[in-house]
Amino acid sequence: MVPIEYVAVLFVGAFGVVGVARKFPRELGATIVYAAMMLMLSLGGDALGTLVYDGFKGLGLASQTNVDLFKWFVMMAIITGFVVINYAGQTLSFQGKWPPNPATGLIFDLLIGLFNGWLVIWTAWKVTHDLGYPNTAFGGFQLPITARADHWVQLAPLALIPDRLETWVLAGFLILLIGLRVVR
Repeated sequence: MVPIEYVAVLFVGAFGVVGVARKFPRELGATIVYAAMMLMLSLGGDALGTLVYDGFKGLGLASQTNVDLFKWFVMMAIITGFVVINYAGQTLSFQGKWPPNPATGLIFDLLIGLFNGWLVIWTAWKVTHDLGYPNTAFGGFQLPITARADHWVQLAPLALIPDRLETWVLAGFLILLIGLRVVR
């Protein structure tokens, strides 16, 4: 069985490859979308998951034992939706002058892609961790997670921001990115 932290690193690496393919101006535009995603999850992701669960329960399609699994599905649908819309549709793009040295540009593309991967994958992992890994019901990995994975999940963007400042930091980050995009 492959440890979950290796799978997370692999997915972040895939975002790095996408960053190299799309170049940094488009990837910085994607960062705006991911900042909005994290703000949305922070403000109402759990409440939305509960609302969906209550709706399914009212229709007789959910039992009392799978609340966290419903929340997990809703949160993963939100994250996946943001990623798909971000890469499938027309995205924001920053104005940028390509560095004269192609190697420097390649490194910058890779770093922005990896940063976006960290925002998305570690956010999904943190949500999964906070809900107690309800997706283990499908197999794929087993609990308990390794000590390294337990430490690494605490490096998620939403774990690094103190709870009382989460909304302010995420909104400030989003406003900063939008401001940088608008100011030419």
